[in-house]
Amino acid sequence: MIFETIYYAAMETSCELAQVKGVYPCFNGSMYSKGIFHFEVYANGRRNVGELVSGMWDWEGLRAKIRQFGVRNSLTTACMPTAGTAQVAGNSECIEPIQSNIFTRRTFAGEFQIVNKFLVEDLKRLNLWSNEMRQLIIEYDGSIQHIPVIPDNIKQIYKTFWEMKMKNVLSMANDRQAFIDQSQSLNLFVKQPTYGVLSSMHFYGWKLGLKTGMYYLRTCPVASAIKFTVNKELIIKTLSSMKNQQTEDDENENEEPKCEGCSC
Repeated sequence: MIFETIYYAAMETSCELAQVKGVYPCFNGSMYSKGIFHFEVYANGRRNVGELVSGMWDWEGLRAKIRQFGVRNSLTTACMPTAGTAQVAGNSECIEPIQSNIFTRRTFAGEFQIVNKFLVEDLKRLNLWSNEMRQLIIEYDGSIQHIPVIPDNIKQIYKTFWEMKMKNVLSMANDRQAFIDQSQSLNLFVKQPTYGVLSSMHFYGWKLGLKTGMYYLRTCPVASAIKFTVNKELIIKTLSSMKNQQTEDDENENEEPKCEGCSC
């Protein structure tokens, strides 16, 4: 639905530009001159067009406009790598889930610690954000999956790329590409890649018909960086306190309810 909206807006704007500046040089004879959209070409033999569109947008009305006025651009949508601009805008890179909830970004101006602001907001709402929590996340290389006091629903939302199945990432790329007439910068993340894992990913992407099966393959470094800013004693004390609290909560949940209506 998101990329359908992006593609619709891009085509609508390109049609408006064509009315002012004219169509692109090779428009005549193109699929757009015949009233055919990219998702219809993509769907041919793969999926039903009705499964791709949401019904939110007037594609038939736009088709009629494009047949009458044309479009200014032969290509309109792409998912390009945006590592630098993403940091400036405070966004995640391209179409990627986050690599880490806390990481260091090196620029000409120096090193900056970047924290996932959305995670911080959720942890503050739950009264869980503190210096101890920040150090715990650094200790776990930006992951929150092994921190006992963080609820499971929060852990599901803030999985890092390393903690996701690449098959799901490829499937989501397949859902997007119907509305991407160029291609997408699709990076895959595997901690310890093997020939078997890579072959499985490549063949799955090929069966889906992805234009780009993999842009970069990201792997984990063999050795982790030394965490100079982490207070080990504080980490041990905090984890111990969290586990004790978790044990108390579990025991309270398992207690039989007391009858308050009598003295039994």
